[in-house]
Amino acid sequence: MLKNKILHVRLSEEDAHRWFKLAKAQGVTSSVLSRRLIQTFLNDHSQTENFRELEPIEPTKSTSRKILKIRLTENEYFNFSKVSKQLCMSNQECLVRVVRAFLMNGYVISENESEAVKLYVQELRKIGVNLNQIAKRINEAAAVEVSSDLVRAALSEIHAVKEKIRIQENQIENFLKQTRGRSKIDLQI
Repeated sequence: MLKNKILHVRLSEEDAHRWFKLAKAQGVTSSVLSRRLIQTFLNDHSQTENFRELEPIEPTKSTSRKILKIRLTENEYFNFSKVSKQLCMSNQECLVRVVRAFLMNGYVISENESEAVKLYVQELRKIGVNLNQIAKRINEAAAVEVSSDLVRAALSEIHAVKEKIRIQENQIENFLKQTRGRSKIDLQI
């Protein structure tokens, strides 16, 4: 039976605010973002024995602190502990450095990028509405005698919508490639 393990990160109020803002921009809770961070860190660095040191990052000057709790499965906790030991630091210290590196590098989708994705999604929804309208007209016309001109017009509309979808697909794919290019957590800060 896998039990959840909890890791704690003590962050400055400013860092905690940035963390929650990043989670909100991603459309997830802070605990989901935390787990994704740990999983990304483990995927990026647990497969190799050649670790680079995590450089200490100065916390922001704020004196008040917030605690960020991260729940992990036993397996994730074990792997994270293994990586921490290989880096010669405690789990707490390693986690603090990983979170701060994550905040400094900012590989999370920014608000601007998030807005761009939202625009792409809206555009795709509009295209979907167009397709539904075309399908409705074709289905209604099927009950009545259909002229070849109507069928050709519907097919040309479908091809135009299909082309719009392909363009949107390419734009989203290019955007994600740019984002993924920054997705690895860099340990040399």
